[in-house]
Amino acid sequence: MKTSLRSIRAGALALGLLSAGTAVEAATTVVSITFGGGRANQLVTLPLLNQYGFKGTYYIITGAMGQPGGYMTAAQMLSVAAAGHEIGSLSVNFPDLTTVSHSTMVYEACGSRQALLDMGVSPVVSFDYPYGQSNETVESVVQSCGYTSGRRSYGLGCPYSSCLVAESIPPANPYFIRTAPVVRSTTTLAEIQQYVINAENSGGGWVTLAFRDVCDSCDEWSITEANFAGLLSWLAARSSLGTVVQPVGQVISGNSGAAPPDAGLGAADFSQARVFPNPWRLDRHAGQSVTIDGLPPRSEIRFFTLSGRWVRTVEASAGGQGTWGLTDDSGAGVASGIYRYLISAPGVPRKRGSLTVVR
Repeated sequence: MKTSLRSIRAGALALGLLSAGTAVEAATTVVSITFGGGRANQLVTLPLLNQYGFKGTYYIITGAMGQPGGYMTAAQMLSVAAAGHEIGSLSVNFPDLTTVSHSTMVYEACGSRQALLDMGVSPVVSFDYPYGQSNETVESVVQSCGYTSGRRSYGLGCPYSSCLVAESIPPANPYFIRTAPVVRSTTTLAEIQQYVINAENSGGGWVTLAFRDVCDSCDEWSITEANFAGLLSWLAARSSLGTVVQPVGQVISGNSGAAPPDAGLGAADFSQARVFPNPWRLDRHAGQSVTIDGLPPRSEIRFFTLSGRWVRTVEASAGGQGTWGLTDDSGAGVASGIYRYLISAPGVPRKRGSLTVVR
């Protein structure tokens, strides 16, 4: 675990060296409250958020606005924007973008953004991948459309990414933002709170909470209005700990007020990066992980199949090294084959390569 100003502050609070009333120079944990789908019942959140001065991010399926099934009208969406909340896109028609043609990807990502801009919403810089699915091609298209971030709908907490509790600020890859799992009707308030507590106890970072319907058990993917109100009240009380609530676009823009990342911890580019052994052979390397070293601080390495399916994300240590045990994100061993990897870190041009696995 990295040692940083954020973790030092958090430890001091825990030990009583700082009181709850002590001024915190910068936020240590940033929480983004996000809503997917442009559901009309999400409008009940506006007065609740306003009560605490919080702003959320609402991802809109532009082709569904005003359609049957409980979606916001265009006028309702504009009222959300007028209240100061961020409007992002969840595509035009909500297809899994990893399964469609390149031209359809462009239409869904760029077309939805342009539709919102044409209605007077600005800026539109945050994208939510339908079904939470993306790959390198989809992320490239989203970036080319003018978005500054792309959000998945899972990735924080066990078993994802070796129990990653928070994204770094800024994230290593803004087009692969991981979130706590989308809240279900069976998710308790305590479970949602725990995602934030886990980040606070680990030195802070960025926790994105994902909601769909806000109603009393009207859908599997829902939270009650009472639980949502309780969450906001609880979050407001944690400001003395350095926990703040901000929309996605603000965090990505660098205006989150979060403590800056530690500097001077290692390499400034990927010129020294190595991935070994490559090839990895069962008859020679049984029991040995793949090592990636020579990395800048806060690097991450993502592995994909040749078809572009995401397999696993590895977080580098403060010493600039990561290891992959040749398992996917569910813990299952990967098959023989060629795997592509993408290495990224804030402010560093990404590096691509391939790894051969022979079992």
